[in-house]
Amino acid sequence: MSKTPELLAPAGNLQALAAAIHTGADAVYLGAAAFGARINASFDIEKLKEAVRLCHLYQKKIYVTVNTLLKQSELSDFLSLVKTLDALKVDSVIVQDLGALRLIKQHLPHLPVYASTQMAISTLRGALHTKQLGIDRVVFARETDLETIQKAEKQGIKTEVFVHGALCVSVSGLCTLSSMRGGRSGNRGRCAQACREQYTYKGENAAWLSTKDINCFNTLETIKEAGISSLKIEGRLKRPEYVSCVTDAYRRQLDNSLDSAQKKQAEEDLKQIFNRGGFSQGYLLGGEDAAIIHPWHVSHEGIPIGRVIKSTKQRNVYLTDVLLSKDLNDQDGLEARGQHRHMMIYSGKQLSQGSVATLRMHGPCRAGDTIYRLDDAKLLSRLRQSYEQPLPAFTVDASLSLVPEQNMHFRLFDDETFFEAEGDIALHAKNAPLTREKAESSVRKSGDFPIEIGYFTFESPQPAFIPVSSINALRRTAMGGWLQEKVASYKRSVANNFYTVQKRAVAKPPFIPLTLQSHDLSLLKPCHKAGVRFFYAPKDYASPTLKEEVGQLRTQDALVLPPKANDELLNRLETLINKQNIACVLASPDQLGMNVLRKISGQDIYLWNNQTLKLLDEQNIMEAMLPIECSLAEMEALDRDVLPLTLQVYGRTPLMVLSHCPERVKRGLQQGRVNCSLCQRGEGTIGHSLIDESNRAYPLYPYRGLEGCVNLLLNDQPLDIGSQASRAYQWLIVHTIEGKKEILSILQKYQRILQGADEKSQALGCYELGVL
Repeated sequence: MSKTPELLAPAGNLQALAAAIHTGADAVYLGAAAFGARINASFDIEKLKEAVRLCHLYQKKIYVTVNTLLKQSELSDFLSLVKTLDALKVDSVIVQDLGALRLIKQHLPHLPVYASTQMAISTLRGALHTKQLGIDRVVFARETDLETIQKAEKQGIKTEVFVHGALCVSVSGLCTLSSMRGGRSGNRGRCAQACREQYTYKGENAAWLSTKDINCFNTLETIKEAGISSLKIEGRLKRPEYVSCVTDAYRRQLDNSLDSAQKKQAEEDLKQIFNRGGFSQGYLLGGEDAAIIHPWHVSHEGIPIGRVIKSTKQRNVYLTDVLLSKDLNDQDGLEARGQHRHMMIYSGKQLSQGSVATLRMHGPCRAGDTIYRLDDAKLLSRLRQSYEQPLPAFTVDASLSLVPEQNMHFRLFDDETFFEAEGDIALHAKNAPLTREKAESSVRKSGDFPIEIGYFTFESPQPAFIPVSSINALRRTAMGGWLQEKVASYKRSVANNFYTVQKRAVAKPPFIPLTLQSHDLSLLKPCHKAGVRFFYAPKDYASPTLKEEVGQLRTQDALVLPPKANDELLNRLETLINKQNIACVLASPDQLGMNVLRKISGQDIYLWNNQTLKLLDEQNIMEAMLPIECSLAEMEALDRDVLPLTLQVYGRTPLMVLSHCPERVKRGLQQGRVNCSLCQRGEGTIGHSLIDESNRAYPLYPYRGLEGCVNLLLNDQPLDIGSQASRAYQWLIVHTIEGKKEILSILQKYQRILQGADEKSQALGCYELGVL
């Protein structure tokens, strides 16, 4: 029989946290006021204290996201925050930055650390390597299939997967589109949601990067059978009603407590509370392309509740008759959609399905237009109860002891927690001794404390008197003390995995001034002749001729790994690299455990601080590429004595790694990506771009793996920093869509700069100012 996984709910504020507790979450995740990947959904220290108290009072776990990338100047403040979180007894912290991980493992080795989905772990081998990094749970990248996650669980990796909510379109963590367009880094919690904007592709304008939300409500049994440790609901930026609705539905579905009618209503409620053109099951269960992307509506779509019969203008409004296909409630939020779109809040009596509603619209409608309900007032009112009503009460037994000339004693206890409080001195009763009934009446008044008295025992061997006010004061002291004892009795887990240094004794690599990265092997000889190192980035990693292609590389050259690759492909490439005795460039943290002699960390293994630099050195990395989001000034804080550092001086950087194909979405294709031949026939994305509303064209640059094509979305213009490149770094030129003649010209330009020529920078990107 499969285990019931943890149900993990989001909380962007204390109301959402209360909703999660009320509706049956086993754990809650939230962000601290600093260093969280949702900058607008965070808790300051005082609110964090209350969040921890509430969660542990109800025996719920609480995980805190500190999963932004850290600049060198921020490490001290970060460590101070994590020490505070540890003192508050949070159950784990969730990190992306490898330096943050190393810092925590140095100073707080007992504190469990979870790998954020932003760390882009998507393979079994990547998950297994996280154990050596001291990680206790992997939040798998949302592009990972269920089979891979199941294998990880069987090999002792605790896993966490998203089952409901928004889906990032780029491979988790490997996105810099927001940074390059406006300096707001998604890796710093400030994503500008450029993926939800309109782009023109092959003449058609739509939101080609906008994903549907994930919904695994109807496939929970399959996911449970995979043995996954934790099921995660996305939504720290969503309102508390959303948290209540989704958590309640998934709790009851996991517990098999829904009959068919209740299940149907839960499905309807999930769609009503938020959906973007319906739902998908994401990549977890094999979704592809048009099953994942909904380019026609990027915000909440609501649900259709009727069609317009007629609309008549009357002064400043349009009286619009609508035949209802669902009930209409007072204060429902509506939108009419047809040639025009108009929103309104309905104010009036409730109307039943099948009746005609007359709506006062502020714009024209046509017969046949659809009326959508965006907000269901009746549903929202019910959901608000989950955080507006008091939190669930604990039923405890109570005992009051009263002996003349002695202190009164009041005890509260259940099977797990005991607390005793001592009160005022009781007196001999002269006239009216305290009776059991009067004492019990006072004791059962719990006020604001979430406590209900079960069995009450009154012990008074001699007639005694004490004022009711003294009993009330003692009751308050005892109830407060019992709740504190309940929180204190919570046993949080400790880290099971510890950071392991993997460093081998190898000779320090030579300083190589200039490297060209390219897909074009015809550039290999010119590079060798000019003393330029060559990084080969194939367009087809599944090609039967790849072995022969790689065989042309020299020992100092390297094969660039694809940023998204499954275990089978990485195993093949690992064997090939070792056989050819060349280096490899790692394209994500998922690949840190590659068992090859010479590893170079690529730009998407984000190197923002010296702690990351030291970790890379300790994990057998022989040189490291500098990040494209940091300014040149910020890079100066990195210790160049640890590893040789490589700076990209020219080239279009990948802004996104897309698991979907815009062409296949355009054609409505939902399966068959592995055997797709559109690009080979000249009908795919090669040579095409996504063009934004400012007319900036972002080229699509596909490469092929064993699972089909992955599209890189390239920057609209190449970096070209000229003489601003510091000679303290090795230089990298990246060739993507440029012609051979153009890239050779660029190569010669940077050779001249190395020899002392002065060349003005053409584009500095984030190297100039960095990112927020």
